[in-house]
Amino acid sequence: MRDESVNGRGDCRSRADRQGDVERLAVIEVASWRRDDPEGNVARHHDRVLRGLAQWCPYVEMIAFGVIAFPTRGPSRYLGGEAAMLSDLHVLLDELAVPTSRVGMSDGLFAAMAAARRGVVVPHEQAEFFRRQLPVEELGDSRFADLAHRLGLHRVGDVADLPRERVTERFTREVLHRYAVARGERDDLPEVRDPHAARRLREVRGEEEAATGQMSFFGDKTDLDRRAAAVALRVTRRLDAHAVWVATRGAGRDPFTAGWCRPFTAPLPPPVNDAPWPGHLPGPAPAVILRHPVEVRLADEHGEAVTVTSRGFFSRPPRFMTVGRGPSRQIVSAAGPWPEESRWWSQLRRRAHVQVISEGNCAWWLMAEQHRWWLAGIYD
Repeated sequence: MRDESVNGRGDCRSRADRQGDVERLAVIEVASWRRDDPEGNVARHHDRVLRGLAQWCPYVEMIAFGVIAFPTRGPSRYLGGEAAMLSDLHVLLDELAVPTSRVGMSDGLFAAMAAARRGVVVPHEQAEFFRRQLPVEELGDSRFADLAHRLGLHRVGDVADLPRERVTERFTREVLHRYAVARGERDDLPEVRDPHAARRLREVRGEEEAATGQMSFFGDKTDLDRRAAAVALRVTRRLDAHAVWVATRGAGRDPFTAGWCRPFTAPLPPPVNDAPWPGHLPGPAPAVILRHPVEVRLADEHGEAVTVTSRGFFSRPPRFMTVGRGPSRQIVSAAGPWPEESRWWSQLRRRAHVQVISEGNCAWWLMAEQHRWWLAGIYD
């Protein structure tokens, strides 16, 4: 028997198909939740709301980010009618600290989502009239909407009244799908349900392994990887989403942008851009990166300040360095500088990176900017 609890797998649609009629649905739309954030907080907000609504109805569905739907037949009977259900729903949304949201109700997901965008509740006997009076743009295809307007078809009902054989002869299969929605023969548009949203919901619940971690030699994950992922998921469920952080490879010219940390259950970032990044600091990467760089003074053998010229060279060979107010250290060797110019399209930023080894075999990453030197990292 298929589990039909809160799972975001199309339950509203499947129940309507089994009953052989159009399901009456309530839709909650939260505009500020339409996109997932890098840390996965939006998906966790959806999970919290879905679990709260599950006390009324086990068939709650996350249609997409910012759109939640559930059938009203059971909850309205349980709570004493649709008016009472809507009143309790607004109270529940306030208790769950849901930001400004709109609630709509009608027959079928297509009409219910249109009602939610307008914040209206359409009575059952007016549902067909409401659907037919919607503008043709609600069918979701801008090119078809432009053509429909040129043909004098401005409402969804105008499209629904077209002869089926004429539509079949002249339009694509996708338009036929939208034509069936306009006639009330299909429940929703093809692009409405977001599979990525459902997958993210399963990941934050620990029902599906989040794609994170390092692959093994043959490209798959080892048992140790899977055990570590399971422990991390248990810790995040017991504490919070920010209890476990993982390192993620980034892209850029310096260690500040070449790597960063994110919560374990956060969505994976886009693939790393392996561009050459002219002027990037060569490996190895520093073992310690200073969040707040410390000012450094470089001097030559006569104590004169060393800078980076406009052509990207040392103004004179560096022989001594002074970190903050500490003692002067003799420089054994230095590599660089590697000039860097970034953000030329807005506010040009010129920097230069240098690797320095001082007495005692101490290695440093120095950065020059605006005629000043900064200690940005320390090598192990």
